[in-house]
Amino acid sequence: LEYDDTGFAFFGIGLGTCFLLPLSLHVAWRLLAAARGDNLTARTRLEREKIVKVEKEKGFRALLTRNFLIETAVVVCGWLFVLYLYSIAETGEIIQFDPWEVLGVEQGSVDDRIIQKKIKSAYRKLSLLHHPDRNVGKDVAEQAQAGMLFERIQKAHEILTNPDAYQLFQTTGSPDGSRDMEVSIGLPKFLLEKKNHNLVLVVYLLILVVLVPISVGSWYSQSKLFGDRLIMNDSYNIYTYLLEKGIKLEHLPEVLALSAEFRSLPPRSAADKELLEKLSQQMK
Repeated sequence: LEYDDTGFAFFGIGLGTCFLLPLSLHVAWRLLAAARGDNLTARTRLEREKIVKVEKEKGFRALLTRNFLIETAVVVCGWLFVLYLYSIAETGEIIQFDPWEVLGVEQGSVDDRIIQKKIKSAYRKLSLLHHPDRNVGKDVAEQAQAGMLFERIQKAHEILTNPDAYQLFQTTGSPDGSRDMEVSIGLPKFLLEKKNHNLVLVVYLLILVVLVPISVGSWYSQSKLFGDRLIMNDSYNIYTYLLEKGIKLEHLPEVLALSAEFRSLPPRSAADKELLEKLSQQMK
């Protein structure tokens, strides 16, 4: 077994597409809805003024929110990364098991005695070089890599020195009669390089110890604020308290105005304040 950049690219393309496709459709739908508008019809001058104001507040300006901008950035960066993985997959090949290449012997007939001598000679040299006992004292990654290579050498020798196994390998790709052998791991090769071990460990710890707890904590801190039907728990408490006091029906608007959801409303603009003052004067 060994790490395979091309296998990782195909895996990343598949996983990224499954995630990005629905998100891209969602972003595209919101853009289309903003461009299309509501097609409102005005009957009076005041209604026309209101429609103009609504269209200014909606449309593309309404999309300038943090969530939508984050979604758009994720979609753009995600597809760029998928294109990068596609370039890797297009220029590479998935690693296949080749017993001749493993032993470093030029391909020939397994019935040839000279070829068999070369196979056995190469096997002895490589098996001694990569035998687990020869790698004692090295770091874990080097021992693991040597162990995987030793297994491949053993398998290659078994195929090339057994005519039946070689015939089976030519038809199925494996000496045991199964389909193509799994000889690679769909992860980039740089993970196996010794110089990158500390970086990989730091990134893993950051994700596991920092990002995951922060994400879960942020989600929980927001979700615990809401009860059924996405109504805030503080609003439920206010409603229950006031209704138990036997509040009159005509005071229900005031009760609703005390809802916790209104605490985070943005400040009124000068135009809204002016309209409210005019409305207040008309109602007096």
